[in-house]
Amino acid sequence: MNTRKPLLALGIVLSLIGCGGGDDSPTTAVASTCSSERVITVNPPTLLDPTPFGYKHITLDTESGVAYVAGQVAFSLEGAIVGDTLEEQLVLVEENLRLALSALDAGVEDILRMNVFIVNFQQNPDLAVLEPFLFRMGSPVDAVLGVRSLAVDGLLVEVQITVAVKPATVDRIRCGNSA
Repeated sequence: MNTRKPLLALGIVLSLIGCGGGDDSPTTAVASTCSSERVITVNPPTLLDPTPFGYKHITLDTESGVAYVAGQVAFSLEGAIVGDTLEEQLVLVEENLRLALSALDAGVEDILRMNVFIVNFQQNPDLAVLEPFLFRMGSPVDAVLGVRSLAVDGLLVEVQITVAVKPATVDRIRCGNSA
């Protein structure tokens, strides 16, 4: 049996529909593997896996190029609370925020808004600790809110951010490319 004719016919059909043959352009290959979802979840492996707890670290609106980063707290990668004071916990909160920003190829200059929740907020002592953190984070538009508690006892501060994401990064995330 001559298999050359069916294989030749298959090659022609595949090239006509863009699955090989005559078109090796990256656009064809990328278009078939990119998500068309408007909202995409990003859970960086550098942060505690949030899925057992029912939340996500980042949602990215692929149309607007805006990402919403869930409240970051002083959880280590293993899930332990690090620090007993506001100042100690802010160290890991800042590190976790920077890891989230890194997953978005963003920096503090890309933060659009920040919400800071502090347990039993006291203006004078807490602002003295918080202000250096805010400056290191680019002095974004922010709200500082005192709360009675956070989701887990022992957590003293939680920080949410909204981030502008570059179009090239939106495409990278949509297409599942981690580099």
